[in-house]
Amino acid sequence: MNIIEFDKAQAKKKLTQGWYGIVDIGLQEKLLIAGDSKTLWGVFLAQEKSKSVPAKLRTWLPFIAWEKNQSWAEKQTPKIKAMWNGKGDMDMTLIGTPFQRSVWKQLLKIPRGKTKTYLDVAKAVKKPRATRAVGTAVGSNPITLLVPCHRVLASNGGLGGFAWGLPVKKRWLNAEGALKASA
Repeated sequence: MNIIEFDKAQAKKKLTQGWYGIVDIGLQEKLLIAGDSKTLWGVFLAQEKSKSVPAKLRTWLPFIAWEKNQSWAEKQTPKIKAMWNGKGDMDMTLIGTPFQRSVWKQLLKIPRGKTKTYLDVAKAVKKPRATRAVGTAVGSNPITLLVPCHRVLASNGGLGGFAWGLPVKKRWLNAEGALKASA
């Protein structure tokens, strides 16, 4: 897996054209993916039915000239499926602050079927007192599912939060075998 890292200012200088499309990898939710010919930039839940550029993308990276490219998206589907199943990887561009990117790289180390707490992640990035900041970084992860923010739980054993809702988080964790029957 090759990971390119940019903050938004760097991304604005380096990235101008982006593609997006909607894919179905067999989850209950369809995914809105974004990227270019080299790497994947974003994986979000597809919540809009509009034919125009999804608001999520316009808000996230407003300087990009977005173009729907369903053919590109469909070519990414097998790679996304394989990575979701723990059997592959793909090149990604992480666009965020240095702290966010350090948190997201820790999420990539959490194997399928396992979980960590926000405190575990905070300790891993050498900021053990920054669990709230870690939670904010986890919640702003633009590559949902593949940079597995759903695998981070509250220290008390609860699910914690999730940008796409706790039912989705619980469903994904159950699909990975990461939750005990009592969770």
